[in-house]
Amino acid sequence: MEPILRTFITANETPYRSWAERYPDRQAMGYICTYTPEEVIQAAGFTPVRLRTGPELPTQAEAHLQTFTCALCRSALHQALRGDLAFLSGLIFPHTCDTLQVLADVWRENFPELFVATVVQPLNLGLSSARPYLVAELQRFRQSLAGFSGQPISDDSLRASIRLHNETRRLLSQLDDQRSHTTARGFYAAVGASMVMPKEQFNPLAAELVELLSEKAPRQKGPRLILVGPVLDDSTVLDIIDDLGACVVGDDLCTGSRYFDQPVAGTEGGNPIEALADRYLKRQRCPTKYGPHWQRGEHLLELVEERKADGLVFTLQKFCDPHAFDYAIVKETLDVAGVPNLLLELEHTPAVGQLRTRLEAFLEMLEA
Repeated sequence: MEPILRTFITANETPYRSWAERYPDRQAMGYICTYTPEEVIQAAGFTPVRLRTGPELPTQAEAHLQTFTCALCRSALHQALRGDLAFLSGLIFPHTCDTLQVLADVWRENFPELFVATVVQPLNLGLSSARPYLVAELQRFRQSLAGFSGQPISDDSLRASIRLHNETRRLLSQLDDQRSHTTARGFYAAVGASMVMPKEQFNPLAAELVELLSEKAPRQKGPRLILVGPVLDDSTVLDIIDDLGACVVGDDLCTGSRYFDQPVAGTEGGNPIEALADRYLKRQRCPTKYGPHWQRGEHLLELVEERKADGLVFTLQKFCDPHAFDYAIVKETLDVAGVPNLLLELEHTPAVGQLRTRLEAFLEMLEA
């Protein structure tokens, strides 16, 4: 089991500039947000690679983005400007927040030779026009990417790509069910690796890990936590939680369960683009999406009950406005229900001592 986990951790921590050396027979297409239709990228002959926040301070991005821009966007631009992302054939930007929309324009200005596409998904998922609009938008992206690649993207290639990605989601869901058998660091290393490794190489390793974990006894359990927030690229919080003996039993994260929630259904014999659209309309929603009959606070209460959690930890990236606005509403729902919760506002360089002190105090409160 340990060699597999080390492979996943290495995939997360290895600088992007060596990606082409690790996978010399691949062409990479970058993306930032999980609302990117990876299946279309794969069907066009590219390997989708999610960009994550790098360890260096994003100094080279300061000439293009304000300092109150989220760390992920500034770090991605910084890595691109210093040449770390030269292996990418292009970058895909879903319009989930205004910062990503602006970043797409900055990318076009600074890297005119690259393929840059914006996929504008609907924000109000309750409208009757949401599905036909999304189908048309995904079809437009399909044609645009096919034009760049120089070859059509057939329905059969899309179905094969969907099957590959569905297998990844199935395996990650099985790992999700076995969280108590491994560390939080180990679980999220697997999720992160699935976003940067070719799926054809990741899936066999994940299947082997699932089998090995099923034979392993659960770890000694401390307080049971659920993590909530946007991306969690830095493992500092996870390492502290593991060190303090707590157990992460669930999450609502872009780099967690939101990524592998809901397989793409109904593709055999059907329209694969419509099947992709249906998955995006049904999957767990982030705060940039609105559904009239769905509330995040109620969703988290159901998750707490389902996972028998003792408390929630919000890992809020500083300057992520959609999640910051959402937090105030969700916290009120949790407080009324009597669910303990803790807010950790994370910056590019985390204050390790402060994070440890606050988490330790929160866990002591839960144990008491």
